[in-house]
Amino acid sequence: WDRTCVQLAEQLCHYAPSNDKCQATYGRGALLVEADSSTFMSNLAATESESDPGFCCRGDTPGATGFGTVWFKFVATDTSARVSTCNSAPANDSLLDVFAVGDPTTEETACATLSLIACSDDVEGCSTSGHHGRVCIKGLTPGNTYYVMLAAKTPETKGLYELEIRSPCFEEPIWNPNDC
Repeated sequence: WDRTCVQLAEQLCHYAPSNDKCQATYGRGALLVEADSSTFMSNLAATESESDPGFCCRGDTPGATGFGTVWFKFVATDTSARVSTCNSAPANDSLLDVFAVGDPTTEETACATLSLIACSDDVEGCSTSGHHGRVCIKGLTPGNTYYVMLAAKTPETKGLYELEIRSPCFEEPIWNPNDC
């Protein structure tokens, strides 16, 4: 089975996706994606974990967690990257957190030493609903791994999301770390 078959089976059978948690218990943990790619992922069967951080930029309740959390990671190929869910449909209300890693020695230490570097919720002009996230992150170190946590804002908005990562990013950063 390739990655696409596994993801399709997880979605059709309503199993929690294998990237349901940052660190793998069984499965592969955060899904490695390319720094210049689009990845589709359903979070319909994804769970919420007590270890999932909240979304400090969440407009309605800052610091609250999301629903159907899924995790990704990418290796920076440039000093900037744009992380976006703007093209997601039919799911229509996402939250994004992007993290740097303090200790990349193992997946366990990486997930235990995450440091928030960007957050996004409800970016104007990002989608027809205006309820998706997009952030331009500057100051990345090429070769370093960064983690992305994606979640739906409400249980009703779980569904098929498209996570797009583009590098480099030519936009101004949308998020200010002092906001959290």
